[in-house]
Amino acid sequence: MRVALTTHANGLMYELIEPLTGPSIYHDFLALHGEGLHHIAYDCPQGLETTLKFFQNNGVEPSMEGF
Repeated sequence: MRVALTTHANGLMYELIEPLTGPSIYHDFLALHGEGLHHIAYDCPQGLETTLKFFQNNGVEPSMEGF
């Protein structure tokens, strides 16, 4: 994949991803939805395990994790 990163003056980081060869979750998303917002990331000050448990308890399962 090809990735471009920038940080806006408001502190948000923007990440543009162009999948080059597949298969990948990026190719899957494009096939199902076309171009658009794929994911949102944020820091987990209470820790990753606590954050994952919160989402799982509310019916949201991660499709991918990264550090």
